[in-house]
Amino acid sequence: MTDGTTPWDFSKARRNQKYKQKDGVATGVTSRVAKSGNHAHSCVIGGERFTLFSEEEFCPFSDGDRIAFDYEVKRLRSGSRSSYNAMVPDSLRLTVPADLSERVSGHVYILSNKSMAGLLKIGFTNGDPAKRAAELSGVTGVPTAFRVEWSMPVIGSARAIEQRIHAVLSKHKHGKEFFRVSIDEAQSAARRCYVELYPEAAKELEGSLTAAELAAAERRQQIAEEHERREREKREEAERVAFENLPAQIWKRHGTYEVRLREFSVERRPGRPGLLSKLLGQHFPDWIQVQIYGGKRSGDLPWKLDIHGLVAGRNVGRERASFQRLEDALETARREADALYRGNQEWVVQFSNELVAEPVPHLGEVDRYTVMKLSEWPKVELLPEYGAIPSR
Repeated sequence: MTDGTTPWDFSKARRNQKYKQKDGVATGVTSRVAKSGNHAHSCVIGGERFTLFSEEEFCPFSDGDRIAFDYEVKRLRSGSRSSYNAMVPDSLRLTVPADLSERVSGHVYILSNKSMAGLLKIGFTNGDPAKRAAELSGVTGVPTAFRVEWSMPVIGSARAIEQRIHAVLSKHKHGKEFFRVSIDEAQSAARRCYVELYPEAAKELEGSLTAAELAAAERRQQIAEEHERREREKREEAERVAFENLPAQIWKRHGTYEVRLREFSVERRPGRPGLLSKLLGQHFPDWIQVQIYGGKRSGDLPWKLDIHGLVAGRNVGRERASFQRLEDALETARREADALYRGNQEWVVQFSNELVAEPVPHLGEVDRYTVMKLSEWPKVELLPEYGAIPSR
């Protein structure tokens, strides 16, 4: 069985005694973003939860996959200081994809022990190779712990494969199940014996692993493309926001014109004269104020007309009126303002760029509340549905 990367191939840096080993079927697989900003991929094996912290959004294992890895028991830095199992990233290996996981009947393993330099123990287990190593390490008379250097899942009899390996490596035998060979020689013999005994099963497992690698590569590509799409959208959104916040764009969207068509000839006195003023025969100057506002309002007419003032010491005016076109509002204002008082009048017209075909450029600093105050009509053209600006 060809296997490009071995399930257990520990570097010297990872032969640290604080690391433990695990091998089993992953269930309850979840992914989230950790507080550090990395992605946290978790699964449950044998009732314990293990977490892989990675910069990659891609989770390298799925529910039902058989995986093997080193892990370290750590504690949270704050809060309850509770412990958690952190996988060593470069030790993680998919040994059997989910579609074949249930058919795996056992593992052939290679163990090492630093108290037995140059010797490897080659055996089999129908369970977890890491657990088997821990069991052997607990035997009286073993001074140091066994470590899994390599394991191979098999579909078939793991015992039969083990016996065939022992026969092939018999001249290197050094005690029961111990051999003085390199890890590469032991791995090669194990794969060769598996293929000889179960050629179809070995081929099927190899094909499943290859398919899993291809599927993982495709998923990584999809995630990379999705990430690039999100980054592109972020850039485009940032560019759009920057463009919309340019002074010229703010003015176009929120700009307002204020045109004073007529100003008071006598300064107005708001309110009515008090009792003392009346007793002394004093009264405030009469005045009429005309205010026209133009802007889009949902389900309403765009132009609003307000007329109010003070005539003969009495507040006068009319209820607000709405119009579709500017000229209609101006004509009504002339007629009704003159009917109230023809003398001291002020006319103010305000309208927003929403009603304008092409806004007049604003040369100064602007924000959402900028008003361009003018003494005469601006050189703009209203959108046809809102009327036309009359000549003075």
